Amino acid sequence: MESVYSFFNRALAVDSALPPAALLSALLDIEKEMGRKRDAHQGAYADRTVDIDILMIEQLILRVPGLEIPHPRMHLRKFTLLPLAEIAPDLHHPVLSKPIKTLLKECTDTSDVERYAV
Repeated sequence: MESVYSFFNRALAVDSALPPAALLSALLDIEKEMGRKRDAHQGAYADRTVDIDILMIEQLILRVPGLEIPHPRMHLRKFTLLPLAEIAPDLHHPVLSKPIKTLLKECTDTSDVERYAV
C-alpha cells in the first residue's frame, strides 16, 4: 500500500562503537524522544512521525528477532537507495553483492522520489 502523504528521507553514514542490538535500542529511544508512538496494529507501512532504520553495518549480515542487517527491503525502495547512493554509491550490499548505485539502477520501485537541496 502506498502512502498518500509526502515524507522526507535521509541517509547518514555514522561511526558507532555500539553493537547492533544496542545501536537499534538507542535509535528506538531517539524515535520515542521525537514523538514516535509504536502501535502493533499499524502495520509495516503506516505513516509515522519518524522512522530510523539501520540499512547496513559494513559487510555484516545479521538475522535475529527484531533486527535484520542489511535491511531486508532496502534494495526494493527507491526512497532508500537514492539518498544512500548519494553518500555511498560504491558500497556493496553484502547479500546481493552489488554496489548501491547498481541496486538503484535495477530498482523497479516506481514511486515518485524528488531530491531537495538543503
